[in-house]
Amino acid sequence: MTSCSKRQSTTGWARQLLALSTAAALLAGCASSPDKPKAGAEALPGTEAEAPDLGDPQARFEAAVTLLQRSDLNGAAAAFRKLEADFPEYAGPATNLGLIHLRKQEYEQAVGAFSRAQERGAGNATNANGLGIAYRELGQLGAAETAYQRALSFDPNYALAHFNLGILYDKYLQRPQQAIAAYQRYLQLTEDEELRVHAWIAALQQGAPAAVEQNP
Repeated sequence: MTSCSKRQSTTGWARQLLALSTAAALLAGCASSPDKPKAGAEALPGTEAEAPDLGDPQARFEAAVTLLQRSDLNGAAAAFRKLEADFPEYAGPATNLGLIHLRKQEYEQAVGAFSRAQERGAGNATNANGLGIAYRELGQLGAAETAYQRALSFDPNYALAHFNLGILYDKYLQRPQQAIAAYQRYLQLTEDEELRVHAWIAALQQGAPAAVEQNP
């Protein structure tokens, strides 16, 4: 488990997102609690203010991940929401909340969670890719493109962002040449021989209409 980060349809959901448990495990958790009391905490005269005992944030983060692994989305969301409230300087809980909202097709809430993580310095491709999906589902296609490109600025070899850019250019923006390039890069990175993606490329090369399936 990595430490907490400060300031920092297709073929279905599995194609667009890392499995929630895997994504959560790879994202910034909470390695240690803040050393200083929260803003607004008052010290008694002649003493230092003590931060409230919020428990071990790393252990709490791992417990929330366990709930994800058990597909308890509501329980995991509650755990990450409490972590975010208790440790607002960390980006990881908000990113994981965004992933859960995506899974539940709560797209406006997903945008909010991913955006909060971004404001806290979530410099990772998973957060930006998730934000792109949420924007796309809300019909904000320019914002979706920007988010996917941001994901690739963090990790040019992030296959899912190339895949989702392909979907965006193919199905939504009708930019066939850009869609072909994105799909081809996705296949190169994954060494994927999935026939559907090859079929989409072939159709685009022949000038056929977009052949991408609808999202669930």
